[in-house]
Amino acid sequence: MKNVVVGVVVLLLLVAGGWFLFGRSTGADTELVPEPKVTPAFEPIGDEVDVEFKPNKARTKATLTISGLTEAGVDSLEYEVLYETSGLVKGVNSGSSPIEVDSSGEIERELDFGTCSSGVCRYDKDVGLITLVVRFNTSSGTKIFKQEYN
Repeated sequence: MKNVVVGVVVLLLLVAGGWFLFGRSTGADTELVPEPKVTPAFEPIGDEVDVEFKPNKARTKATLTISGLTEAGVDSLEYEVLYETSGLVKGVNSGSSPIEVDSSGEIERELDFGTCSSGVCRYDKDVGLITLVVRFNTSSGTKIFKQEYN
C-alpha cells in the first residue's frame, strides 16, 4: 500500500511539473511578429527604349543593344545576364558602376558566356535559359526591363 501511495505522489508531481514547464503560457507565443517591409517593384521602362538581345548560334556569346535611351531620359544603366549551364546558374553583369549614357542614346555590348583571360576564352557548354535584367536610372527613378530567352 505504501508503494501505491508513493507511486501516486510521484505521478502527481510529474503531471504538475509538466504543466508548470509546458502548460503555462509564457506570452512569447502571443507576441506579434512585425510586418515585413515591402520593397517597391520597379516600374517597367517605356516603349521608347528598344532592348535587343541576340545570343549567337553556339550560345557562347550574345550581343546586347539598347537604343532610345535619350528619349526615355535615361542617365545610366546596369545590366545582369543570368544563364543556366551544366546544372549551375552563372552570370555576366555591367560591372561595379553604372554605364553612363552618351549623346547617341545607344549602348552595345558583346557578352561572353564563359571566362576570358589574357585573350583566351573558355566558353560554358550547353547554355540553357538566359535571363536579362536591365535597370535604367532616370530622373524619375529606376525603371526595369526583364526578359527570358530559351
